[in-house]
Amino acid sequence: MKIRLAALRTRIHSALSSRVGRNALTFAVFVLIASVLWVVMALNEDRTIDVRATVRVVNVPDSLKLISYLPEDVSISVRATGNELLTFSVSRKAELLVDYKYYARNGHISLSSTEMRTLARRMLGQGSQIQAMTPDTLSLWYTGRRPVRLPVRVDASVTTLPNCALTRPVVSALDSVLVYSLHPLPPDFMAVPTAHLVLTDVAKSQNARVALVTPPGARAYPDSVMLGINVEPMISKRVQVPVRPLNVPSHLKMILIPAKVSVNYTVPMSRFDDTQPVFDAVADFNSLDGSFSSNRIKVELQRAEGNFLEVYLSADSIEYIIEQK
Repeated sequence: MKIRLAALRTRIHSALSSRVGRNALTFAVFVLIASVLWVVMALNEDRTIDVRATVRVVNVPDSLKLISYLPEDVSISVRATGNELLTFSVSRKAELLVDYKYYARNGHISLSSTEMRTLARRMLGQGSQIQAMTPDTLSLWYTGRRPVRLPVRVDASVTTLPNCALTRPVVSALDSVLVYSLHPLPPDFMAVPTAHLVLTDVAKSQNARVALVTPPGARAYPDSVMLGINVEPMISKRVQVPVRPLNVPSHLKMILIPAKVSVNYTVPMSRFDDTQPVFDAVADFNSLDGSFSSNRIKVELQRAEGNFLEVYLSADSIEYIIEQK
């Protein structure tokens, strides 16, 4: 191994000692110097970039809660040297820090466009020039009133694919939340509704995070909840049920043909092995007209109990014979 390294060093030294090698080395040195000079000049040139920063309010007492929502982000168009922008991207976070102690007055935090630009320069570097900001002002309300705990009311409309079904109502992961407000809540505000959720053609169970809706000047904590949508594939089942004559006069006898009908029903896959539902099929003598012009009588389900979602008879009528006793 040592012999190979020594031979490699000898070949490199011979290559660099040759005329071609010396020329290549000189060219590489000049390229390196030019690259360094280009980087230095580029870092000293002014550039304009767009920065998206979040807003965070700091030093808020634990007894106070913000009612207003912070903007999702602030778009800042800034002009600065490449060196300043490089320093910001490496050592600083794109976050505007609003100090409660300096900007809070009588339940209100307010920053003018000048104050917002000052915060932006503090974040980006004092040598930076703020070309534009959106939004360029900030207005936030907070409260020290005691919160009210209210139940969550789910407002959802969910439809499934034809071969699926909701196995239970849409439910919230939280049954209640705290509501903070600037003023007393309206007397009729007894529950916190979710934003209206609409889902169509749902094929499987899923969760959805939905915002909570409060009156103006109020805010729920947390301000959103997770809703659980339970959907299962449906399985078809069939059972033979005797048809029971109903309201037949005592001097007559009604013979039904056939004496049984098929009841079709669907159950969620998880309930396939549950106890079989109870069905009671009847044929009501009173549904016949007095002339007995038809030889068929209507069949109905008088009772259907059990864990199923859809149920129907395979036939809506059957034949009958009336005999004297």
